[in-house]
Amino acid sequence: ECASQIRRLAEELPLFDFVPGVSSPEEYGRYMIQASGRFDYDDHLDPYYDYAQYGQDRIMVEEGRFVDSGYVSYQGSLALEQLMNDGSKELQGVMEMR
Repeated sequence: ECASQIRRLAEELPLFDFVPGVSSPEEYGRYMIQASGRFDYDDHLDPYYDYAQYGQDRIMVEEGRFVDSGYVSYQGSLALEQLMNDGSKELQGVMEMR
């Protein structure tokens, strides 16, 4: 909504995960199981992996979103709305001190 929120997001960028080129729960599940480094992927077991279900489960837990260029999720401890409001309050306090 404003420049202070953009600045706040930029400061907190390390708290966001971005997976480029992913556009569905199945693609996200495949990325997580095969390429994220979080699991020891075994290609012999590939027919048994339910990528779509795992991807959907992760999306629900992470509250992630698909965007035009991939998948984005926020990994911070504050709610995203609170993060944005805190940034606005912080800037407002600086302005009041002037």
